[in-house]
Amino acid sequence: MMQKQRNTGINRNIPIQRYIFFTMLVFSVFLVSGCAQKLLDKQNDQNFVLQSTGKYEISKVDVFSEKNWKGTDVAVLGVVLGDSKEAVIEKLGLPDKEIQYLGGNATNLEYSKQLTIAQVGLLIHLDNNKVTRMTFKKPFNRFLVGDTQITNQTKQWLFNQFGKPSRLKLLTFFTQYEYHE
Repeated sequence: MMQKQRNTGINRNIPIQRYIFFTMLVFSVFLVSGCAQKLLDKQNDQNFVLQSTGKYEISKVDVFSEKNWKGTDVAVLGVVLGDSKEAVIEKLGLPDKEIQYLGGNATNLEYSKQLTIAQVGLLIHLDNNKVTRMTFKKPFNRFLVGDTQITNQTKQWLFNQFGKPSRLKLLTFFTQYEYHE
């Protein structure tokens, strides 16, 4: 009598899905922050203040369904690119964790319990005391709507939404897609 062998192998789709998910997350953040990068570079060089309209609150609007928006048009719980650290704290409260990087003017603010989330869901990156990047993680999904929610988007979906990236950077844990005007 032959017994059926049970397939106990590793499901190879799970790591790929996680890789795609993380790539989508990173891309979303770079999309929001990358659109304002030229303005932020000018701010450092010319010392002008970045004006952000924040006309789309990402917790209420699926920005992917909107046309002709820029990263500076998007607010995340009231925080916009170019806000100061003090403005972020005024809008969101003290971060659960603050990481200051040595040798530079970069700081990360991590939010979890402050936003009543069990794990870190929102990371705000500041350069020279100004918000230059915001990263969402899956626990932040309860604040997001529509296609802005982090699900199992594929790389093909990403390219259909935004086109072919201008440049790819293969990093240790993720791929960074850069879009330049």
